[in-house]
Amino acid sequence: MAKKGSAAPAPAPSSSSGVQRAHELFKQGLAKEALALLRPLLQRKGAVDGDVCALAAACLGAEGDYMEAARIDRMLCDAQPNNPQAWHSLGYDLFHAGDLEGAAEAFSRALKLEPTRASAHFNLARIAARSGDKSKVEVVNMPAMTMVQAINNALREEMRRDDRVIVLGEDVGRNGGVFRCTEGLLDEFPDRVFDTPLAEGGIIGTAIGMALYGLRPVPEIQFMDFIYPGFDQIVSEAAKMRYRSGGQFSVPMTIRTPFGGGIRGGHYHSQSTEAYFCHTPGLKVVVPSTPKEAKGLLTSSIRDPDPVLFLEPKKLYRSSREDVPEGEVTVPLGQAAVRRPGKDVTLIAYGYMAQVCLDAATKAAEKGVEAEVIDLRTLVPLDEPTILSSVKKTGRAVVVYEAPRTGGYGAEISAILAEKAIEYLRGPIMRVTGFDTPFPYTLEDIYLPNADRVLSAIDKVMAF
Repeated sequence: MAKKGSAAPAPAPSSSSGVQRAHELFKQGLAKEALALLRPLLQRKGAVDGDVCALAAACLGAEGDYMEAARIDRMLCDAQPNNPQAWHSLGYDLFHAGDLEGAAEAFSRALKLEPTRASAHFNLARIAARSGDKSKVEVVNMPAMTMVQAINNALREEMRRDDRVIVLGEDVGRNGGVFRCTEGLLDEFPDRVFDTPLAEGGIIGTAIGMALYGLRPVPEIQFMDFIYPGFDQIVSEAAKMRYRSGGQFSVPMTIRTPFGGGIRGGHYHSQSTEAYFCHTPGLKVVVPSTPKEAKGLLTSSIRDPDPVLFLEPKKLYRSSREDVPEGEVTVPLGQAAVRRPGKDVTLIAYGYMAQVCLDAATKAAEKGVEAEVIDLRTLVPLDEPTILSSVKKTGRAVVVYEAPRTGGYGAEISAILAEKAIEYLRGPIMRVTGFDTPFPYTLEDIYLPNADRVLSAIDKVMAF
């Protein structure tokens, strides 16, 4: 029974509401306050809550209590022994607590469960270096990478090469980003990787200031759908700075953001609004479609003297692997790629849709139609000569993009073809697109263009 004059103890919050509130406090830098909410949840009997443990360990780490953080990590590892992230977090906290042997064991367990986890390889190399074991100092070479790993590799190598490169954004530090593209960077570059509040306008504005003062920031916006609070900073400040200063100042900034569908994220996590930014002079817009080109294009974007919007197709993050060389890989901005040669019809796309067009071209070949696939790679600046050369050769064009049909970037390509290649065309310029609706959750597979829809457009233009 509570003492007279004192408030009765408040009931422990439900796990979901308590974790949500604690996460909000943690993002505001209030780790102690967040931990106060989490402790009652940790003491509950029953199954271990992974979200509670992970956030509590993060709060303890932020307070410098790595041994206690490791104890919480261990709880999660015992409850979920096949969770590589749990073992990786344990290794991280043990490393910072000074227990190198325990950290090495934890990182090794993480690698057994997920052999391609780059940050675990790196941390084992750090431990070996500190222990004087020179035979293991080099990071393990991983030529076959997913797009996530290739992006991480590009960021890491550019940060090693140029100490002006800074990474900032929501959860990009300890958490490694919502898709883990920045995983492990905080370990190697603790002074150049920053978690930020949930404030996209602040993230972009801060990055612009960094760029103007000589740094090369790489801000991450968790989803393209969340970029709009920073829209004014991007189109009115970053894009205009070189022009308004008469060339005295530039903004060498690369904004990374996942875009498009493919993960059943619904209308707030699946939009493709690249056309908004392509309409703005002063911005470059880049979209990779393979792991190797993701590394090469991101490297070139970071080194570019002007602001670049680097759009990462979520559908392609982990859908395939490709041999990606270690060391310097660059792909020039403004150059499209011919993914498949053909003589009958040209398919023009970018990002995930480039892969869809390759699938459609394979199906068309079964009907005796040889389709040429052009992957734009860079929307601004656009490689018009490659597009025009292909369409003048084939006489037919199908433009594919997953954004809504009206006002999509593919409409600009169609206009260019109508203006500059009309005398070569043997049929109408076809578009295969998303629909003029919000992006649906349950009907995602219907909304997104697929190989069959592209093949139908090929059939129509071939029969014209």
